[in-house]
Amino acid sequence: MFVILLCDSLLTGHKASGIHLHRLRDDKTSAAPAGSFLSCLCIASGGALVMSGGDYCPHSAVALAMKATRAEPTVHQELVGDPTVRVLVLRAAMSTAKCRSHGEQFPKIVEERAQSQLIKSLETPWSVCDLEDVIMQRADRSHFPELEACQLRNAQGIYGQKDDDLHFRKDIAVAAGDELLKA
Repeated sequence: MFVILLCDSLLTGHKASGIHLHRLRDDKTSAAPAGSFLSCLCIASGGALVMSGGDYCPHSAVALAMKATRAEPTVHQELVGDPTVRVLVLRAAMSTAKCRSHGEQFPKIVEERAQSQLIKSLETPWSVCDLEDVIMQRADRSHFPELEACQLRNAQGIYGQKDDDLHFRKDIAVAAGDELLKA
């Protein structure tokens, strides 16, 4: 299995911005080498998923993915055989810790996504906060099979970095990002 992930700054624990090839161990996959898969993280800070973020982030995640297909031999090799592509859109609603206490943090994005039949058809039924509920082992959580396989446990959760309610805590950022990729 090969994953290309287009992401804003959520996965900055892996790389601040840019292209990052990352092999993950996952016992649920039968990919070779056994129990692992390769991911190409296209991380664009500043919410620059489709359009660049100006001087702060000159490349969008889409532009980074296109660059990876041309400039990264490993990525190019994975795509040579015209593999089946599965597109997922991570649910935006209730996706940050601040949403739990202050309501939806990005209501306009959630509203715009809801207006697109294509996005709605590709969106996961779970959010990052649902993943955090599993990591924290909240008794009252909603259960999603993709998330219940998560092995990471931390009573503090994945958010909570001082003065930053958007990104994973630095001490758990890579492990939390890996669990997100596996889901």
